Amino acid sequence: MVAGTAGTALGWGCLGSPLAPDLPFDPVVQGWQVDDYLACVDLYAAAGVDLAAAPVVGLGSVCRRQATDEAAEIVDTLHSVGVGRLHGFGVKILGLRRCGQRLASADSMAWSITARYRPPLPECTHVTCSNCARFALAWRDDVIASIPPHEPLSLFDREAA
Repeated sequence: MVAGTAGTALGWGCLGSPLAPDLPFDPVVQGWQVDDYLACVDLYAAAGVDLAAAPVVGLGSVCRRQATDEAAEIVDTLHSVGVGRLHGFGVKILGLRRCGQRLASADSMAWSITARYRPPLPECTHVTCSNCARFALAWRDDVIASIPPHEPLSLFDREAA
């Protein structure tokens, strides 16, 4: 199992407990292989945390392999044990095309890195659009349009964003 996973689960067990109910922490599962993620789920359960009841659970350690069969298997396996509302950290376009319909949400800095090396949008006055909401929303629209329509992405719907 990935070093630090036990600390993550136990630490969240403390932060997400009645000791700190107003702090907006979400649990994160991480690992390298499917069994690592399942062991992480078990650690949360041992700490008294029901990940199936969590509003969202972060999915760590997948950003570099987010468009692979392995990442899809991790997502599917977590769903099969009841951990279904996943937030994919660093999931980019190929990963969203592959697993987006099974994620509650995702984030990526790909839009900002791309904007850094392009001229600003015509209506923008800043040097780059690397921190520009207009560019980010246009990027988001392009990402959503690139995902096959037969794959439901209700939480990526513009009205829900």
